[in-house]
Amino acid sequence: LKPTIICAAGKTHDKMRSLLSRCLSPKAIRGSGSMIQEKANALVDELVGRGSFDAITDLAYPFPVGVVIDMIGFPTDHVSDITRWADAGFQATGPANERAIAGFPVLQQMFEYLQTLSPSDFETGQMGWGMFEAARQGELPEDEVIPMLWNFTGPAMDTTISAIGHAIWRFAQEPEKWKALRADRS
Repeated sequence: LKPTIICAAGKTHDKMRSLLSRCLSPKAIRGSGSMIQEKANALVDELVGRGSFDAITDLAYPFPVGVVIDMIGFPTDHVSDITRWADAGFQATGPANERAIAGFPVLQQMFEYLQTLSPSDFETGQMGWGMFEAARQGELPEDEVIPMLWNFTGPAMDTTISAIGHAIWRFAQEPEKWKALRADRS
């Protein structure tokens, strides 16, 4: 198993970071702003239309999953598995306890699925396509493409889901700060 960027060090980490940074640079993601805004607007409209919703399961989870899947270009046949895989990946990087061990079969399922992907599953310009293109140009060994796809996915999930959830919780605890933010969005 190839190391993920979270677990890599030295030159391995630097190489991974360089490839990821190229795909995540302001120039590379500039065109994603409207897609992200559209997803946010559609999700908020749906949730407000319901009248009530669970902030974590209905907002904090689906929003980053949808954005990351679109940016990477993953086929949508495993959308429901992405957060489960991301959680297992996060748990597996911690101490070797029951939670970490329980995550390994889930990660195995994920890597088995990822191994089925090929360049034809992605569109030009998507991050997934960029990793296969880096391999085609000799910048990345073929057997590192799939782990690099995970390097985009896993870390984007847990941090973003946690940040959204924590922000909602904090605003619920301190409604005056929510009012201040709404009054001055600068």
